[in-house]
Amino acid sequence: MSTLSHAFEQHWNAQWRAAGCPARLALGYSGGLDSCVLLALLSRWAESQAEIRLFAFHIHHGLSPHADAWLAHCEQSAQALGIGFATRRVCLSAPALQAQGVEQAARQARYAALAQLCQEHEVAHLLLAHHQDDQAETFVLQALRGAGLAGLAGMAAQQRDSADGLSRLRPLLPFSRSQLQAWAKAQGLRHIEDESNQDPAYARNALRLHFLPQLAQEFPAASACFARSAANLQQSLELLQEYTARDWAQLSASAPAHTRRLALADLFAMSPARRENLLRYWLGAHGQRMPSSAQSREIWRQSASQDPDAAVCITLESAQLRRYREHLYLTARLDLRAAAPPRLDFRWQGELRLDFPAWHGSLHFAPTHEAGFAQEWLRSQTLSLQTRMAQTGYQLKLWGRPRRSLRQHWQSAAVPPWERPWLPLLQSEAGLLYVGGIGMEAAHMGQGGARWLLRWQAD
Repeated sequence: MSTLSHAFEQHWNAQWRAAGCPARLALGYSGGLDSCVLLALLSRWAESQAEIRLFAFHIHHGLSPHADAWLAHCEQSAQALGIGFATRRVCLSAPALQAQGVEQAARQARYAALAQLCQEHEVAHLLLAHHQDDQAETFVLQALRGAGLAGLAGMAAQQRDSADGLSRLRPLLPFSRSQLQAWAKAQGLRHIEDESNQDPAYARNALRLHFLPQLAQEFPAASACFARSAANLQQSLELLQEYTARDWAQLSASAPAHTRRLALADLFAMSPARRENLLRYWLGAHGQRMPSSAQSREIWRQSASQDPDAAVCITLESAQLRRYREHLYLTARLDLRAAAPPRLDFRWQGELRLDFPAWHGSLHFAPTHEAGFAQEWLRSQTLSLQTRMAQTGYQLKLWGRPRRSLRQHWQSAAVPPWERPWLPLLQSEAGLLYVGGIGMEAAHMGQGGARWLLRWQAD
């Protein structure tokens, strides 16, 4: 067994056991040098393991005129080794390319497609072929961007994505590109060459082709040292995350990690550094990329306003941070100028739930022995959903309470203003029956007999 094969098996066996000895593993297989070496090493390792199922997943971006040939090469290579193969074609949208650039847009599309393939094949552990030089390049790029600890720590050997639950493993991080090249040559491995890797217009290519080779002339171990620094920072990051998780646990027993709002009083009771870490922890729990330093400063500047009615809206990559009543909310990116959902007419046939995709929610019906709408009466009504934007001046009387405007009801229920325009109003020929976020019109309710309660659930 070659030196690389032996070193890989020792390292990978320890990593595999730490991951719980999963029996189903998938490799993100581009067909380049790194993934070809990892595929071959894994294939040899799996021969000595019982009941291991390997998959190779290839993502076809269509960015190169050679993409079809690459797909064919990957499929043939996987089949020759007896490894399951699957592919997914992705198309990069013009808005994504404009907003993120080719590298970032392609990376996001690739990871999303790999996660979908893993889900379809019931694989919970995805292997990626990043190696020591990739880690060094990431460290230098992040340093040039002025990144903090999370950025400089680079790529973790193992990490679980909070958004899709997928565990990502990088078994080649201890090995350099030159080691992989030498092993591939000795084994006679064929791999593809992506012509875009020679384009210095991409920052990572410029580092790989020019900066790091020149640096290596004076400091031969530079890449290895950068990668080691990233590994040390990864340990520091893990320790910091443990302390941040403790801060979260102490923040509020009623605010689990999936909550979408935080009390500003609790946040500002902390030191700025701890508050910043908690913000990053919270956003990470919702799959959000960390805000830039400038965004963080703006978040805290606007949140510190003493005006309780101050409107705060910070737009992140795929979400927004907003303030309402001394709380910071994490919301979807909202376009308040967007057209209202269309009016929808329907009849209730006794369903417990009706989905309305255009409204991004569902209407739930529950039987009750208390006050509610009479079953036969509700069945006889032609119901319609529309928004408050269609008309104004509505009032609603809840059971046992005085009649009030919708605005007063929403204020009492602490419904944030940006949610109100899209909360549905359910009406019939009898008038207003129900308002999302508030409740049911008492004028049409009664007690005794078969009665029903209504509730709106947003997606």
